[in-house]
Order: sequence, then C-alpha cells, then structure tokens
Amino acid sequence: MPAIGDKSTKQDQHRHDYRVSVKNFGPIKEGNIELRPLTVFVGESNTGKSYLATLIYALHRYFSRSSDRSSYMYPWIYGSSKIIDEKVSDPEITEGFKTWLNSAKEKGKLPSFSAQIESIIRSIVEDSGGMAMPLEEEIIRCFGIKNIAELIRYPRAKASEVVVNLHHHNEQSGIEYRLKIRQKNDLKITGNTINFKTFFFDLIRSMENTSMLKRFMLYEASLFEEHDESHSRLLATMLAGETQNALTRSLRRSAYYLPADRTGVMHSHQVVVSTLLQRAAIAGLRPAADVPILSGVLADFLERLIQMASDRGAKRDKRSNLIASHMEENVLRGKVHVDISDANYPHFVYQPKNWKAKLPLMRSSSMVSELAPIVLYLRHIVSPGDILIIEEPESHLHPAMQVEVIRHLAEFVHSGIQVIVTTHSEWVLDELANMVLISQVEEADQTTSDKTKTMLQPHEVGAWLFKPDKTSKGVVIEELKTDDTGLYPSGFDRVAVGQHNRWAEVASRIERSRNETD
Repeated sequence: MPAIGDKSTKQDQHRHDYRVSVKNFGPIKEGNIELRPLTVFVGESNTGKSYLATLIYALHRYFSRSSDRSSYMYPWIYGSSKIIDEKVSDPEITEGFKTWLNSAKEKGKLPSFSAQIESIIRSIVEDSGGMAMPLEEEIIRCFGIKNIAELIRYPRAKASEVVVNLHHHNEQSGIEYRLKIRQKNDLKITGNTINFKTFFFDLIRSMENTSMLKRFMLYEASLFEEHDESHSRLLATMLAGETQNALTRSLRRSAYYLPADRTGVMHSHQVVVSTLLQRAAIAGLRPAADVPILSGVLADFLERLIQMASDRGAKRDKRSNLIASHMEENVLRGKVHVDISDANYPHFVYQPKNWKAKLPLMRSSSMVSELAPIVLYLRHIVSPGDILIIEEPESHLHPAMQVEVIRHLAEFVHSGIQVIVTTHSEWVLDELANMVLISQVEEADQTTSDKTKTMLQPHEVGAWLFKPDKTSKGVVIEELKTDDTGLYPSGFDRVAVGQHNRWAEVASRIERSRNETD
C-alpha cells in the first residue's frame, strides 16, 4: 500500500527523516543524530562514523525486507501471535471487528476505528514481536562480526543502547524502538508508540485508496460469522502490519552502501568471486580454511557489481541517469561502461572523452576508480526515494574535484535520493556550507545554476561531528551548525594553523642561524 504522507507537498518532501541515538556503541560513548536529505558525518579517523553508517544500513536492510507484499501475514508479527490470540479471544472484540467490516461494506468506504480496535492495534504494534532475532542477525551480517556483543564499547561499558525514533511527517505520531545489546550476546527490543493523535485517521484514508486492500476487507466482511476468531485474528494482524509499515516507512526505503575500500573491490572482484567458486567446488573434500568474515556491507557491494551484468539492459530512472551523465562530463571527463564477458560476467571500463578505445578500470586514474561506483550505482541501481551511503567521496580527489562532487550531491537530493556521507575533508564541508548559504541569497539574485544544481535549504542538510572525549575515552557526536561566517566549525582550521605556526617557528630558527653565521 502507498506509504502515508507520500502525497505530501513539495514543502513536506524533506520529511523522510528520523532520529538515531546511540550509547556505548563501538567507539561511540553517546550521540544523537537526525537523518536529513543530505547527512554528513565528519571527524577524525576511528571515531565511529562508519559504525553508525553501517548501523543505519542494517536497519534499512531489515525494515525494507520485513514487509511481505504478497500476503497479509507480516513476518515481524509472528512473535506477537500470543498477544494477538489474547486480544481477539473475547467475543466482544470479534463483534467489534465484525461491526467495523459491515459498516465498511454498507458505506463503501472504511469507517474510523473504534477506541477498542485502536487499542488492539496499538498493543500489537508496541510488542516487539518477531523483530529481535532477524534484526540481530542482520546487524551481525552487516558488520561482519561473530556476535552482537562485539559492538559494545569495551572495556568500560556493559551494554550498548540504540534508540530509533521514527516520526510521521506531521510530527503528531510515530514509534520509538529501543535496542539494547547485552554482553550475553543478545539484542533486546522494546517498541513504544508515541503521540498517535491523528495517525489512525491518516491510516484509514491511506488504506481506502488502496483498492486491493479495500476489496479484501469487503470480502472478509461477507465471510465474517458471529464470534469468528480466525477472521478477527487475520484482520488484527493485517491492520497492525499496515500500521507498523506506515510508522516505519522512513526505514523501509531501500539503502545502498559504497564502502571506503570500494576501489579495491572494483579491481579485485573477479579474483574474489573466482576464489569463492573454487572453495564451493572443493567443499567437503577438505576442512574449510579459517578465513576472515566478509562484512555484509562488502558482500552486498560485491553482489551488486555482479548483478550489473544481468541488469544492464533494465530501464532505469531518467533523473538518476542524468546525474550520472553530469558526473561523467564534469568530473570524470569520460564515460564508465559495463562490458559483459562470454560468461555473462561484468567488466568495468573507462572511456576518456574523445577516445575510441576503452581502458580497464584498473588502468584508469585513482579518481576515476573511486567515483566509478557512484556513477554505476546511479545508472543501474539507485533511484529517487532510495538512500545512498557514500564513505569518503573525497578519496583520491584533487580539492577542486572534491568541490565538484559535493555540488553533484545537491543534484542527488533534488532528484529525491537521500544521501549519507562520511568525510575527513575541509573542502567538502566548506562547499556544503556554500550550498546552504546560497539559499539565503534573495531570489532575484539567484542564478539558474544556484536554483537547479548547487542550492540546498538549511533543513535539507545535517552535519554531525564525531569528537573524541578524553575524559570518557570514547567519542561523542555533536551537531555542526554554521557559524556567523556561514561555515561549519569542524576544527580543520586548527590543523592549518598548526602547520603555519610550525612553518613560522622553523623559518625563525633558520633566520637566527643565518644571523649568527654572519
């Protein structure tokens, strides 16, 4: 069914965000962030930027796959069967569902829920049900660890906590999940709904616009018999499932992750796949070697590279393809292609502008190799409405090209692609600040380029600083807001000042030495 709020105005379209708080997670002592259309994680190395980005990716992987569109049985509710049975075993409850369905049949539209039905749906949704185990497995897979307790910040912490606060576009309803990772290697989840003031009214209107769902419920009304618990159970499950889907719609968007070591994978994917196939062929003939676990982030990236062979001819979104072409023209100065071998395996090549020949990607510049996955994902995988996580887009790029790439990220946002970036670059942050600053220029003075490509509104951008805390020997996350000059005070200038001071001190010593010699 369509997500509630999908038909929002342009002013509301940035409300695809949610909040994540973490405590004692990896190297992070504590932090609180809000996802925006363009979200930037900045800070020193080894401060947990990738930890948080991977957690967000794992959440999207779980929620985007947890809704079974082919049926009305929702996987996450399986663990809630006990509470469903308890709620619908009362003949009065069954009669309430029957009355609601009969009213829908008579009026030809879905009536509002009674307080009784709302209470049942709320109880089922608040119960974490079958979420804990599959979500724990997804987090373990994405991080490439053996057990979830490895994510606890050692040695000081005994547990980690992750709070995911999802809010509806009108800010009057939402759901909060608390994930507690304990040293006994398990994940405990509690869900608490918050502020349901207008949510059920919106849910009814959304379901009413879904003809298949409406027909199903009218069909159920014709079958409903007095005190029929099976129909009450099915209807309660379906309504709770649709409610949970609507509340978690922000997390149900498809997410894609471009890891920092993507260039190495691009160059070595054929060797990796060949090795895996060889191991599969000899399985059972000798004990398996104790090889490192491949993280889910890297495994997914590798899988999508291979899938490009079969998806190459698929019809892609024109906006994403246009952005890819702009990056090729303005940054790469050439085109990236997917060539297919006789074995239907992809080979990635680069064709410089005005060249007839194509170069294997490993023979192209490091800049081309670094940015090629972004172009390929735009052309073959990512579409508006998706989330793209890019680690260190500035890697191997000249400062001028770093600025150009960040300008293209504004195009991503304008097309409806949500972007999360990790970075160490002052050039990235400064250009990001410029793009926000441009939005404050009077409209009469804005150029066409400002409006269509490089301008971002302040509410579309969020920057968070991952800052080591010497007292706790952990990392704290602070939101970076532009200062009086319009720039993000990231602390990068301290490095420049330190370099200048060192130059001045050495130059002074040289001058003194020359004077003493004279």
